[in-house]
Amino acid sequence: MTFPLSDDMANGLGNEAYLFPASFVQEKWGKLDKSQPECLAYNITSVLRLQGKLNLSALLHSNAALVSRHETLRTHFVTIHGSFQQCVVPNLTIALPLIDLRPLKKEEQLTLIQPIAQDEARRSFHLAHGPLIRTTLLWLDDEEYLLLLTLHRSIADAWSVSIWSRELNALYISFAAGSPLSLPELPI
Repeated sequence: MTFPLSDDMANGLGNEAYLFPASFVQEKWGKLDKSQPECLAYNITSVLRLQGKLNLSALLHSNAALVSRHETLRTHFVTIHGSFQQCVVPNLTIALPLIDLRPLKKEEQLTLIQPIAQDEARRSFHLAHGPLIRTTLLWLDDEEYLLLLTLHRSIADAWSVSIWSRELNALYISFAAGSPLSLPELPI
């Protein structure tokens, strides 16, 4: 069902969304989020090492295509008339902050990478305020990067992260080569 969002519900995500009942597990996440809104145990983090010349435009397009492809990445949660609902927005842009560590020596980079990744993993999500996915790119040198991914468990699990990584790779190769997208249609 399509549902027009009020300004306070939209949170800058657009003025229309699709609502679906939350699963039993998602309802549990909603209750936990209300009782422990800053709990970090609900975050899933992953680090991808990217090597070679990076086509930043292709990476940005790949990330956008993934978000467009998977409704779960455009999902946050709202309570309407006492019912906990998945709220899927039709369009969502995920920021990709870039942290340039190239001016630093390798030893200095190594001392910063872990705290940066931990800080990212420690930032909580609020289910009512999407997005529930974050990415950050650490630029180590002209041919080495780390892509940090953080997702809330209400929209992802370890299997989802492996799909995200695999599909991001396939999309990146396609966009970087200027060839048509190479992913099959989703079955559902």
